[in-house]
Amino acid sequence: MKLNDMQIDQKLESLPDWHLNGAQIVRDFHFESFKMALAFVNRVADLAEWVNHHPDILIHNYNRVRLSVSTHDAGGLTDNTPAVLISACGTLIVSTSMRLARIVDRVRGLSHEIEVLSFDEGVEFPEERLHEFERQLKTHTQRGVLIQRSLTYLYVALGLFVTTTVCIGLVALLQHLGWLPMVLGIAGTLFLFYSSMLLIAETRLALRSVNSEMEFTLMLRALYQERRRAAAGTPVETVAETEAPTRSLRKITQKLGIG
Repeated sequence: MKLNDMQIDQKLESLPDWHLNGAQIVRDFHFESFKMALAFVNRVADLAEWVNHHPDILIHNYNRVRLSVSTHDAGGLTDNTPAVLISACGTLIVSTSMRLARIVDRVRGLSHEIEVLSFDEGVEFPEERLHEFERQLKTHTQRGVLIQRSLTYLYVALGLFVTTTVCIGLVALLQHLGWLPMVLGIAGTLFLFYSSMLLIAETRLALRSVNSEMEFTLMLRALYQERRRAAAGTPVETVAETEAPTRSLRKITQKLGIG
């Protein structure tokens, strides 16, 4: 949304050495040499490409650079932050909802496995399997709670950013309450940040769950090997030998920070 003169003046207070020139804000930079001025222009070009917002750049008097900034397609200065944050919230909501759906599917699968253990007496090592399935259910319950909270805060943040966009339009129309969009934007950003922290915590739980499932698979492998050796009459490995793969796995996951 295009900013009015009052909004531009307010924002320029936090941008020393910049001034308004028509529909652009302008700043002049002075360097010791032409080479330093050109290096500065190249750095600005890299940043402009990264944020997809390109200023007008003028090198004059061999060591001076003038930057002129506006939003070209809007024909003036705009405040695009709410739109960017709304897009970010929408993307996070979609990906987080998909994570929650995968957890629901996994819990249903575990519930089915527990039912099979309850009725099928032919399942080998039922106690070990039941203990592992119960542990996984507990972990997935914790993950589900974290994701549910994260989604809640993401929706709150999205609502605040949409309200911020509406308030920017109202402030431009009424010429009052210029502080309100900033307060709403900061509040939405804080909710977005807290939601991201919850997602980080959920990711660590997911990695630990994968680690535990791999350990359980290695334990089953050792139990099957022990049974085959016992049936063949060969010496049974010691506990230390059977747990060696598990210890190796723990060392790997600890180095990765997920143990």
